[in-house]
Amino acid sequence: MKHPKKTQYGDYHRAIRFPVFQDFVIWIVVTDDMHKSVVARYGEDTAHRVGVGLGMTVRAEQPACHIFIGHDTIYKPYEMAKVISHEASHAIRNMFMWAGVCIEPLDSETNAYHLGYTVERATKFFEEVRNDQHSRTSSKKRSA
Repeated sequence: MKHPKKTQYGDYHRAIRFPVFQDFVIWIVVTDDMHKSVVARYGEDTAHRVGVGLGMTVRAEQPACHIFIGHDTIYKPYEMAKVISHEASHAIRNMFMWAGVCIEPLDSETNAYHLGYTVERATKFFEEVRNDQHSRTSSKKRSA
């Protein structure tokens, strides 16, 4: 299992790549400070424009976007499921728009497949972050 490492911005991130869409990347970011993480990647103007919630999706100029998730959310399974599915739907729509793919109706198999894949990969990443933090906390308690 990979051990997630903090980024230079003090959060965790993982790339989900879509080779069929010219390597479009959805970055999943787990952060204690949503505003700081958005500012670090997109600047203060974007951070003020998008606001802050439990989660958010911000589209980059390049073939990528970021899903930002509040750190506390990954410890609340029902909330996490709601937030990641919501934000993943925005991210998938951004990818399709960027690639010029018209998905009508939105309940198409193409949309459903990519949404499911994104939610699965994000959920596995959240689990890795939780497990890593749990093992760090446990080892600190043992050494104390």
